[in-house]
Amino acid sequence: MIVLGIWDGHNASASLVENGKLVAAVNEERFTKRKLEPNFPINSIKYCLGVLKLRPKDITHVAMSTSDWSMTLSRLMSGVKSDFWYKRRRHLTNKPITWDLDLQILNQTGKIKSNVFFRKISRYTLKKYLSSVGFNMKTVKLHLVDHHKAHAASAFFTSGLKKATCITLDALGDGYSSTVNICENNEIETISKNTTKDSLGLFFQEVTSIMGMRILEDEGKVMALSDFAYVEKNFKNPMKKFFEVKGTKIKSKIPLYKRYNLLKKLHWRNKPEKFAYMAQSALEEATTQFFDNAINNTGIKDVVWAGGISSNIKMNMNIRQLKNVNNWHIFPDMGDGGLSAGAALFVSNKLYGTKSYRIQNVYLGPEYNDDNTKNILRKYKNKLEYEKISDKSGFASDLITNDEIVFWHQGKGEFGPRALGNRSILASASSVDVKNKLNMNIKRRSYYQPFCPSILWSDAKKFIKEKEKDFNKYMVMGYNVKESMENFSRSVMNVDKSIRPQMVGEENKLYMNLLKGIKKKSGYGILLNTSFNIHGNPIVLDPKDAIKTQIETKNPHLFVGDYYVHLK
Repeated sequence: MIVLGIWDGHNASASLVENGKLVAAVNEERFTKRKLEPNFPINSIKYCLGVLKLRPKDITHVAMSTSDWSMTLSRLMSGVKSDFWYKRRRHLTNKPITWDLDLQILNQTGKIKSNVFFRKISRYTLKKYLSSVGFNMKTVKLHLVDHHKAHAASAFFTSGLKKATCITLDALGDGYSSTVNICENNEIETISKNTTKDSLGLFFQEVTSIMGMRILEDEGKVMALSDFAYVEKNFKNPMKKFFEVKGTKIKSKIPLYKRYNLLKKLHWRNKPEKFAYMAQSALEEATTQFFDNAINNTGIKDVVWAGGISSNIKMNMNIRQLKNVNNWHIFPDMGDGGLSAGAALFVSNKLYGTKSYRIQNVYLGPEYNDDNTKNILRKYKNKLEYEKISDKSGFASDLITNDEIVFWHQGKGEFGPRALGNRSILASASSVDVKNKLNMNIKRRSYYQPFCPSILWSDAKKFIKEKEKDFNKYMVMGYNVKESMENFSRSVMNVDKSIRPQMVGEENKLYMNLLKGIKKKSGYGILLNTSFNIHGNPIVLDPKDAIKTQIETKNPHLFVGDYYVHLK
């Protein structure tokens, strides 16, 4: 009962589902070194098949998502994908088209919905791609899954819930921006859809672009900057008038082009942090009302959600705190990178009747042995020294408690946007000086972007104010730090004393032991955990990536497999 899932758009990926469960998944950017890679994920497909020692001709079911006109066009003309990628990344191109115009064109893409004609063209082009990498198209059945159904499937079929209200929130996909679904008896029934012209995601993209940032990538920066705003007591947010939420319908009250011009004027008249606050506040109010209405409509208080907007952890925190919400789950790769997993899970359920299960971890990417690592290390013997050590978690915890920054490359890579203790940069959770050094010299990020903590599962209640039945493992939710624990969390708190934690338990024993080592020395099992990359680059994939990053940043300490590596 095997289904291969493929997403060949923004943040391309591949996933393999066996007996209704994810057994392999990886984002193509890790291989190509192009952040949010949009091209066909050949490397990811090869990796996923290799996990079960399969060849392309062994696969009989392939699931893929999205067949609206923009996705269909990009499949027919692969140059469109790369051109848009370069524009989004703000690289120069030889085409004299302004970004404002590009964005307005993008805003219209959802008006023409997926239909029989587009699905036929998508099938034709996708079969050509699959055939070119060795799939036998006489025996492979290609399943095209609706964009929002794939998002919904990723959230529900990994939640372990028998019944749930499922909400998808995206900029656009197959003509819609958000949906409300009832998930019951392992079926996903869509009861409401909102069109692209009413998209909260596109609104937030517009804000991101106007602020001089990269859309589909820097929306998190807008969220982070919003916390630095000074807001008068009686301030009336003009952006809250842009949308109206009635029942399960979201309506844009202003035409797209007019709204874009209004946003530009507001940006000109306000400080960046105030402008970011207005956008974040408007998003939170609209989505929280939307979720509350949807739950009242379905009568089901267990809630799951996915889609690009679901990466906004401040919004997620407001939703979780609704009185209507009981159990909740967000798919760890909530954006379009997770569509390959959602499509495969959806088709697995349709074909084989597989059921919702509770995903235990997202360590679904490539792993490298020590022989491979040693061969790579030998090539850098003029710059590095290395040795095998028996207690790497103990050694690393000693370094971290002495205010050293540690590069940590272990086991299988994580699927999705978060480093969760296998491809991580680790540091003290209490030292602001170490945080600033990490931000300026290694990550090279904006000052207002906060870092996040990993916390021992057993210590979570000591740090977090809110009462929670089940803490989250995947850094997808915001919480507030107890006042008594602020000194132990200074380098991992946002300016408003909130955190986006990873709770660590038995799913990653090596990392758990590292945290236990820190607890022995400092009293609490908490550290700063950020993704192992320089800002703007994908998270490192293999030992060579890790070593090259160490050399470029001149960070002394790297643990890769059983080797401790340090600069000469």
